[in-house]
Amino acid sequence: MLSIAICDDSKESRDTIKTYVEKFFAEKAYIYKLSEFASGEELLADETSDIVLLDVEMAGIDGVEVKNKLKYDSKTRIIFVTSHSEVMAEAFGANVIGFLTKPIDYKMLSGKLEEAVAGYSRDSRYITIESSGNVYKAEKILLMDIVYIKSDDRYTEIIVNDGRQIFSDKGIGSYEQELKEDFGLASRSCLVNFRYVKAIDKNIKLKTEESVSLSRRRVKAFKEQYREYVKRQVFI
Repeated sequence: MLSIAICDDSKESRDTIKTYVEKFFAEKAYIYKLSEFASGEELLADETSDIVLLDVEMAGIDGVEVKNKLKYDSKTRIIFVTSHSEVMAEAFGANVIGFLTKPIDYKMLSGKLEEAVAGYSRDSRYITIESSGNVYKAEKILLMDIVYIKSDDRYTEIIVNDGRQIFSDKGIGSYEQELKEDFGLASRSCLVNFRYVKAIDKNIKLKTEESVSLSRRRVKAFKEQYREYVKRQVFI
């Protein structure tokens, strides 16, 4: 079930947005829950929403600060709402779908919600990691939670964003074929989730503050794959 939040310090604005959101989801027949917040502080204390319609100009913590305080791996998608188009430049960032200017137009809002729902569906994809060992194990992991995959001759290791290391019997070549739209080979033994790439130099700097070695043979191909990945993303 989708969790939708409206964060605006104006009750009038919240009421208008709420009416439009309810209309959109009624037309689509989606199951969802809707929450309202009158400040950025209230929203950050909750931090469980999938999609947030977020006012830029608020007393206390404004919308831009809220965006910056969200964790790098947050699944939350942000649609900014503003009365001043000149603030849009500083509001860009990861997981920001776009902007709506007040007074809100329903057609524009529904279009942004369509993008947000599509992104939520994409991030809900998962893979099943299997390991036989002494005892057979199978675990479902969201693709968005995998930072990178590395291997040696004996096993493949899945590095997850909560610090876990999950071992698998499947070879890294199989994972490369399965995940090639969202992951790229940094070397023969390391497959990186493009979602976590922060910078590409001699090595790959990740948003987790880790660094992954980039093979000289893979530099050109990895950069091209990453460029194509970025082009495909709605949230830039």
